[in-house]
Parts: sequence; structure tokens; C-alpha cells
Amino acid sequence: MARVPTRALCANWPPDLFETGRAQITASLVNEVWTTGATLYGYPQGKLHTNALEKTNLALDFMVDHMTRVATGPRYMAGDWNHDMPQLRATQILSNLGWKEAQDLEYLRSGQTPQVTCKGRTRKDMLWLSPELVASFAELSVDHTRFADHSVLIAKFHVGAAFTMRFLWPTPQAIPWNDVPAMSQPVDFAQGSPTECYKQLWAHKETQAQQALQDKWQRNMHGRGQQLAPKPRKGWAAPPKKGRSQDAQPFFHGYHVQHARWVKQLRRLQNYHRWASVHFGHANTQLALHGLYLWKSILQAPGFWPSFSQWWSHRWCVGFGDPVVVPVCPPDAMTALAFCEAFNCELRSLEVTLNAARRTAKTSMHLSNPNLVYKDTRRPMPEPVTSLLDTTAAKVTDTDPEAVAVEFAPECSFDPLKPVVVDGQAVSIIHATDDKLYLDSMPKTQPGGKVTQTKPVGSLQAIFQAFHEQWQKRWCRHDAIPHSHWKQLVEFARQHVPHEPTSPLRITPEMLRAEVASKKAHAATGLDGVSRLDVLQADPHQLASFCSMFARAELSGDWPLQTLTGRVASLAKREGAESTNDYRPITVFSLLYRAYSGLQARALLHWCDQWAHQDIHGNRRQHQTFQLWRVLVASIQQAHDQQIPLSGLTADIEKCFNCLPGSQGGRFWPRQFMPALHSQSCKLGLEP
Repeated sequence: MARVPTRALCANWPPDLFETGRAQITASLVNEVWTTGATLYGYPQGKLHTNALEKTNLALDFMVDHMTRVATGPRYMAGDWNHDMPQLRATQILSNLGWKEAQDLEYLRSGQTPQVTCKGRTRKDMLWLSPELVASFAELSVDHTRFADHSVLIAKFHVGAAFTMRFLWPTPQAIPWNDVPAMSQPVDFAQGSPTECYKQLWAHKETQAQQALQDKWQRNMHGRGQQLAPKPRKGWAAPPKKGRSQDAQPFFHGYHVQHARWVKQLRRLQNYHRWASVHFGHANTQLALHGLYLWKSILQAPGFWPSFSQWWSHRWCVGFGDPVVVPVCPPDAMTALAFCEAFNCELRSLEVTLNAARRTAKTSMHLSNPNLVYKDTRRPMPEPVTSLLDTTAAKVTDTDPEAVAVEFAPECSFDPLKPVVVDGQAVSIIHATDDKLYLDSMPKTQPGGKVTQTKPVGSLQAIFQAFHEQWQKRWCRHDAIPHSHWKQLVEFARQHVPHEPTSPLRITPEMLRAEVASKKAHAATGLDGVSRLDVLQADPHQLASFCSMFARAELSGDWPLQTLTGRVASLAKREGAESTNDYRPITVFSLLYRAYSGLQARALLHWCDQWAHQDIHGNRRQHQTFQLWRVLVASIQQAHDQQIPLSGLTADIEKCFNCLPGSQGGRFWPRQFMPALHSQSCKLGLEP
């Protein structure tokens, strides 16, 4: 029961879990946004329930898997789980994925210590929120009066325009280019805008593919090199509901927009067949109008390009006796039944493909490549960023009991509307300055204690802004410095640094194809949509066009914007990552841009090998980074055997090159450099 539109969702339930009545997955339409929720009543410990903890853990494993891998958008998991948090492995999984428990969020917001919710003794009633809901969390209230043994958690949220916004960048589907004729002539990038030339190149090539493939062409194969910005979308698509007992139920339980639309279309056809079996040919005006509108909804259903009628003539699963065309007027019951059966085959074929891609793809990969077992047993891959915790921290330098205040350092800004945690005690702020906090009560702390204030950040715009500010400090710190500032240093290098002549590398189509072929089969595709297969199967004129693009960039510095637009994936450096410093940005540019930079870098490294010292290691043939340790071990062994004195220093400096100070009049000052080392928590150790 709900005050808003709510539906039960389809799920691949384990045996007997749904039948126990202890679990349910629903979706509710709140403020024009579908919110998915999972409710579980855990098995209580006692004589009537054996292995209660293990059964609850197994049920939570399924619920967490569905809510994190299948469901999308704002989600929550709630219920009386009948066990404490440390006993449930699902709570740690949710925390690692950016989910937060509502009482923990309220503690960060107001300083209210989490309360017991079960019989006044334990905290077994929980409300876990996904990163989308964490971003808009407003407040939490705990009602102890509604039920006798359990408390009710009531969370409220601020839902603004940014809450429902998503930014999509579709990737075109692969095209069998071997069936497409070659271009008549290459595109000359020397004339006009490189961005427009790049667009025209791929538009012409995809038009050729559409004409050559005809019925095999699909709409989502289009789009290479055409998109310059992400497509904003509001909200999330409605998830497919469970349906009535006589409705078709899906065999694929993932989230797929096309599958959801096809399931709904099959149910429309079945609904029309039931209507036609009773009312076709002898219905009154009102019933006939209902059948007419029902068939109209079938003809205008989304998910079929360009329309359901035209899609029907080019579908994949065609059986003997299937209707040839879709009539404009509502058909009789026998024809409607034929449409149901034919479309049901089409839907099941799609589900087989989707299930195979999710379940059996990994098995088939292992059969063809047994070495993948090493990939399965390696440490988990870094998690992408889903939410952040903006933490402001300082150390207590002095206390003032008379003024009920604490002084801290270094100077920072605390939000006076939110409490601070002083040595584990949440205290409200009366007034805040840059180095002193006036509190409503005096905490038990001494100089050297820790003062922190944490703010959850989960909305896309807020996360973008947080990373933008952090990266700007590292990579744009010299943007405001004029080029003349480095004149003295550059002139010194020109006069005293040895010069080694080199010749420019002219990239040919053969070199480009070989470079792309050397990359892994699953090499990442850039935002321009050009994949490794697109370049490997490119015709000679197409490869010549890419080389023309490289030549234009070398002469004028002008690249197509599509190749300079990169996708940034921020991956966690450690478990429990919270702030922007805990994530490593990995940028993926266009494959063609990466191929060009790879060829040029390899040529420059080969040139460096001609004059670089043999003790310089890193990105050099026979002088890789790992070989440096072999050289060190050999030196230590030689010194030990021959009784030769040897000393050394190793240093691992966090973000070393990001934090080097600027120059003063072209000279670097050691007194500026050394404090920067110590401030970056460098790890120093002496080697014998």
C-alpha cells in the first residue's frame, strides 16, 4: 500500500525466498522519478529458525546483488534484518559501493547519535540509501511510538532539478566493415575545420555501411565522430512491473530499455487478444473504442524503429504462417494470437542473447582462454566514484572552558549550521571563525585532539565541481604565469644543455594500422565512438584520411574536437575512499589520438636511447622501471662481497610532480623545495 504509484518488480528470486513473504522489491513514482526499494524481514535467532544468520546473509546477498547490479537510479534497502550490522556482510558491501545508512547520515548532519530501534536494546531496523539519495538527504526522524517493539525511520530529501539529471554519451554498435565498399577518395584535412572534416568522414562511411548492409543495418550503429557534448536526460525509465498472473513474465531480469519496452509490447498484444476473443465483431460503441485505442497503442509503441509496422517486416525471427504485415485496423482474435506468438519468439530470442551475454560469456571466455583464471583470482578492481565525503579536519591547539570554545590549526572553514566531531563527540557550533569554534557544550579534549566535520557529496554536479577544484589546484597552478617568466630558464637550457638532433616522424597508413593492431582486443573506445575494430577494418583511403588529420595537427596544432574529448574514470586508490585525493583519474581519449601519441612517443624514446645514460630507467627498452631494482640488488651484493662502502636513499613522494613549486625569476630555491617535500607526507628510508 502506498500513497504514490507503486509496482512490484520482476526479479530472479532464489528458490522459496519470495514465497516466505520476507522479501519484496518495488518501485514508486515520487516527484516524477522512479525510486526502487527492497524490503527484507530477516530470520530471527531462536529455536524456530535454524541457521538464522546464514539464511539472512544469503537473502541479503541476493537483494544487494539485484539493487546494485540490476536496479538503477535512486534506491533504498530497508527492513528489520534481525541482526546487528557487524554480523551482516551485506552492510560492508553497501558501504564500499557508496551507500549510507540513514542514521549514520543523520549523525553527520546533526550530530544525533544513532538510536536503538528494536525493543529499545539493539539497532536492527535499517534504512540504507544509494548515492543518488545520499546526495539529496535532508533529515531523519525516528518514531518510537508507532509500533510496540520496533521504531520507524522516516527520511526526508531535497529533490531539485539536478537530482533527476543524467548525462549520456552513447557508444555506436560495431559494424561489419568487411561488407562495406571502400571510400572513393581520402578526406583532405588541410582545408576547412578538422572537426567538420572528421564528422563528414564518418558520416559518409556510415552512410555507405547503411546502404551496403540494408536489412542488417541497425539504428544504434550510427554516430561515430558526431557527438561533441553529452546528452542530458531527465529521470530514469520506468522499470518493468511484475504483471498479472495471465501476463507474460520476463526470463531476463536485468535492466535493459529495449527489453522493458518489448515486454510491455507483448503484454499489450496479449491484452488485445483477450479483448478480441470476447468482443471482436459484436462489441458496442464503448467496447469497440477501447479495442481501437488498444491497437493504436500497439502501433505507436516506442522501442521499434522507425515504427512497429515497419520493424515487423524486417524482424529476425520469422516463422511459417506468421502475419506478413501489421494491419492498420484492429485484427480478429486469430490474427492477434498469431502476432502474440510471433512477437513472443522475438522477445525470447532477445532474452536469450541478453542472458548469454551476462551469464555464459564468462564461461565461454574461460573455455577459450584458461589463463583467465589468473584474472579471476587477482585483487578486486578499483571501484569508480559514486559519492564523496567532504571532510574538513584540524587539530586542537588550545581550549577555553570559560568561553566554551576550542582553538584549532591550520585555519579552515567549518559550517556553523552543522555539528563538528571533537575527539569522537558531536557538538553543535554557536559561532565559527577561521581558527576558533564557540560550541554549545565543552567537549572532553586536549591540545592535539582532532576536530572534523563531514559533508556527504553525491549529486553529479557537486562531484564534478569537487574534482574540478582539486584537479585545478594540481594541473592549472601555472596557467596564470606568463611565458616570459620562464625565459631565463629556457635560455640557460639552450646555451648549456646538450643538443641532440632528431628528425620528425611521418606516420603512414601502414604504421597506423600496425599500432592499433598492437593494442589489446578490448582496448577502450573513446567518446568519438571509434573502436579498435573500426580502424583495423578501415579501407586505405580512410587510413590516408587519418594520416592527413595527423599532418594538419602537426602543422597548425588543430585537432578535431572529437579526438580531444576524453572520458575520465576516477578509480579508488584504496578501500573506503572518501575524498577526491583518494581517487586516481584515468582519462581515455580517442583511439586515433592514442595511436598517434604512441607512435610519436616510441620514436622519441628510441631517439633518447642513443644518448641517455644507462642508469636512467623507465619506459626504455632493457631499462624498464622494475630493472632498476635488479641494478640496486647487484650493487648491494657487490659492495657486500668486496667490502665496499655503499649508501643510498629511496623516496616515495605523494603527487611529487603535481606539487613542485614554481620558479622565482627562473631559479629554483631549495628553501622552497624542502618544505614542499615534508608537507606531502613523503616516505623516506635509507638503504644499506
